[in-house]
Amino acid sequence: MDEPSRERSTVGKENLSGSEDSHAQNEKSAAETTKSSGEWITGIRLVLIALGTALALFVAQTEAAVTSTAIISITDDLGFPIIISRLSDIFGRKQALLTCLFVFVVFSGACGASQTMLQLIMFRWIKGIGASGIVVISSLYGFDLRPPEKWASYGAVISFSITISLAIAPIIGAAFAQVGEWRWVFLLNVPVGAATMILLFLAMPNKLPLEPAAAPLPQDPSGNTRPRYHNLSQLDIAGVFMILGASVLITASLQQVAEGAPWQSGQVLAPLILSPIFLLAFIGWQWRLTVQDKKIIPLLSWRLLTNRVFLFVLLNSFLSGAIMTVTIIQVPQRFVLTKGLTPMAAGVRLLPLATTLASASVIAVIIASKGKIPVIYVMIFAGFLATAGTVGISQTPISPGIWDPQYGFQILIGFGAGTLNIMVVLLPPYIVERKLLAVANGAIIQMRILGGALALAIVTVASSSFLRRSLLEVLNPEEVSEYLHRTETLLTFSPTQQAAVREINGKYYNLQSKILIGFAVASIISSALQWQKKQIVLKG
Repeated sequence: MDEPSRERSTVGKENLSGSEDSHAQNEKSAAETTKSSGEWITGIRLVLIALGTALALFVAQTEAAVTSTAIISITDDLGFPIIISRLSDIFGRKQALLTCLFVFVVFSGACGASQTMLQLIMFRWIKGIGASGIVVISSLYGFDLRPPEKWASYGAVISFSITISLAIAPIIGAAFAQVGEWRWVFLLNVPVGAATMILLFLAMPNKLPLEPAAAPLPQDPSGNTRPRYHNLSQLDIAGVFMILGASVLITASLQQVAEGAPWQSGQVLAPLILSPIFLLAFIGWQWRLTVQDKKIIPLLSWRLLTNRVFLFVLLNSFLSGAIMTVTIIQVPQRFVLTKGLTPMAAGVRLLPLATTLASASVIAVIIASKGKIPVIYVMIFAGFLATAGTVGISQTPISPGIWDPQYGFQILIGFGAGTLNIMVVLLPPYIVERKLLAVANGAIIQMRILGGALALAIVTVASSSFLRRSLLEVLNPEEVSEYLHRTETLLTFSPTQQAAVREINGKYYNLQSKILIGFAVASIISSALQWQKKQIVLKG
């Protein structure tokens, strides 16, 4: 019986709930594979692989964060993490990662050399596909590379690379903006990415024993071995289209509202109505592929979609992405538009958040694994930290001086969101079967991206009417339109107008932070709903 049929035969009979049974099954499989295929990779080769994947993540995430502060551009790679993880199941993790790196490097160079806006948009979109593949495979690779007791420590290294790259991106972006050399944001990826490709090509084995691609090639009814590309017919392309449509349409609709379009307009209502239709169609399609005798493997198995713990882990990934993205984008903007700092000076003042986001990845893993603290307790505590931080930031005074306590609240948000992020990255092998690990990991990465995009859209839409209304009290309509299009025009206003606009901006960002409190509180509830009779404890 092939893999899809085996899965369908058990639908309705087994409900994966994130219990210790799934984890024990994965550990047993890992141990048996190790005995039959040799020892785990150790020593300098392991160090080189870890360094290569960390570098790949760093360049992909840093550049993406520098160039993706707009709502729509953040969604460029939505829909691809899950399908790329499936491709890595078919052809191998190394092959998929190197291909994604190659795409990222080539089209980063193309972006830097682009001569028209259309070229830049198209090259950047393709580059984004490569970047999303780098993130999902690098995050997944450690579960095949290391034994279960080392998952936590290896995952901390990967999460550290992700969070530090996201957090320092505003500083890098500000530096390039200040010198007016935007092309170097892309061009610097070429030598670093090429060096990383060489490093990983030499260090990574062709296949790891635990990879699905390491299994014997399938045979046709006549007993002839079928090539791996034959499995491409099993890819759920329709599912990718549906989930991509649902994600992009909702953010596109909210983007239109943020730019001033009325809710009843066609460009807002059409995508707003179509988005849930795409989502319902996706859910129905996944059920049909799972329960019926089809040749296509569902993008998200019905067993994943009915796994309570996995669904709330997905929600926590969405919420951690929301908190991180909005805060990383909002803090530097607040310093520029309310305090009059340069982009570089504003970016430097994000360092408390940057350092805590990154260090939380290591500290949380050490405390949780060495102290044998159940993950659910760690995540609930992280949610309270994020809530306290967002509440504090929302009370920032609108006076001209810099309020020092805000740095402490940045630290609380950093530890809270950073801890949530590393926990959701490490949880998949504890709550799903190994054969579903790749798509589960891809879904978690995709939800983090979606959370950032959708939360940014929500806080912008919810506060934009207040901003426009307040600005019209001190500026004429033409000045308001010009300012909202280019905030640099603030410096052309009279001193009295500038002071008034800066106060309005302070209230505007405080309002966004108050909305973000809801996301932080939701993370506490989502974590609590992962409760089981026997809680998950990280090994390592």
